[in-house]
Amino acid sequence: MTFGRLQSSSCAEEIISSVKWLKLLEETEKFQEWARRRSLETDGLFEGYKFLCENSFRVFVDGVARDLDVPLEEDKTLQRLLSDGKDITACPNTCEKIKFLRKAKNWRRKICKAESWNELEAILDRLNNSWTGKFDKTQKILDFNPELNSITKEEIINATCKKTAINSFAIKRSGVPRAIDKAHSLPRGVWEERLEVSLSGYSLGLQFLLENFSDNNSERFSEKLKQVENWSSRGKWSEEKKTHRELEVKSLEEIFPNYRKLYGLGGESWNFDSMTQLRYVFKEGELDKEAFNVFYEGAKEPELTEEQKLKAKLYWYDVEILEESKSNIFNGVPAFRSTLRGFKSLKRNSNREAEIFISKFKHPRKNGNDYSYGLLLESYGSIADYSGWLIFKNCANDDSGMGSNEHDKAEIEICRNIGKEEYYPSNPVGTNISSEERLEDPVKLGKTEDIANLQEMEIKSDQF
Repeated sequence: MTFGRLQSSSCAEEIISSVKWLKLLEETEKFQEWARRRSLETDGLFEGYKFLCENSFRVFVDGVARDLDVPLEEDKTLQRLLSDGKDITACPNTCEKIKFLRKAKNWRRKICKAESWNELEAILDRLNNSWTGKFDKTQKILDFNPELNSITKEEIINATCKKTAINSFAIKRSGVPRAIDKAHSLPRGVWEERLEVSLSGYSLGLQFLLENFSDNNSERFSEKLKQVENWSSRGKWSEEKKTHRELEVKSLEEIFPNYRKLYGLGGESWNFDSMTQLRYVFKEGELDKEAFNVFYEGAKEPELTEEQKLKAKLYWYDVEILEESKSNIFNGVPAFRSTLRGFKSLKRNSNREAEIFISKFKHPRKNGNDYSYGLLLESYGSIADYSGWLIFKNCANDDSGMGSNEHDKAEIEICRNIGKEEYYPSNPVGTNISSEERLEDPVKLGKTEDIANLQEMEIKSDQF
């Protein structure tokens, strides 16, 4: 089954750029020599440089997790993890990309714990060889759109590295780099404290990175970076003209709004603005699936509480409970079946994929089991997700006449939507249920559809 994505565009730009950043940033001795040539002391630059490496890695992780063409499996749990910013520690390993994020968390920890230039270089070397190196030569398997025949593929990639760096490392109004929100399922740590000691190393590391992908047109931008004194500061206003005064830039935040003027790309037939319209993707089928096993193999299963497991099964959506004790007809299986059919029809009429998410909960007790069923009612705004679960609680069982019949009706309804062509009734031979109440032979369902995702759990009925 396929799942709708959070976005339809490729993240190849972020992946290719961050791979090249990390490869360059691995050369810590080269950066230190670059700094010394500018009469800069390197002792106070390490924490900021390391912070830049971590943010580069975040861009890489976010790109891999979101890109459609990366050959790693994904599911609805991943989508919610990415869109809702849930902590990866509270998420089960339901697909390969979640396992990738779990391993990425360990790499991020190693980068943050590095205490010397040599240690950081060794960590980045291992990272680049075993992980990011899988994409290191991907410029050979890229499709570009639109075609820009006047420039080479290498020029496009270098320009993309610059554009993506400026977009990723720009400073938000809150005074932190945009990249800190990339891969937000990973821990951010106490970054407020880190910012205090990271400014010089971060800004000079950014200058070092940009110069390696730049021509002489970036010189004015680099000069601005040398003057940085703060992460963020509000603009100063002229009392007479009420417009921003053209003063010497003192914060990283104030540099980036004018980057097109300060940091233009040369060439007669293309410019920096044209890069915003450029999209390129990995060629279909060209990424070797087996080569990417290293991204998820060996990921440890998390130790989750029963509550965490249940929330993850329900994709962290809110839950509305319909109690069977109030009305078994209006709140029970008849309501579940009607709601399921109606919601499926509604999705089809709105030209959306008729993909239905169903949950089944078994509640064990002494003589049998009670059952609850859930249906995810999806509702989306332009920027928000208002979806939630409707749970039909304790609406069937497998050890009584009417309760078992209701159970069979619910199960048959589910089977029709998960591609099963027959259903074996739940009533076992040998119980005290009469032959008239018991369905002994398999029920032939005829034409069915495989459009539902079924989640099954065994929990106590009071866990909701």
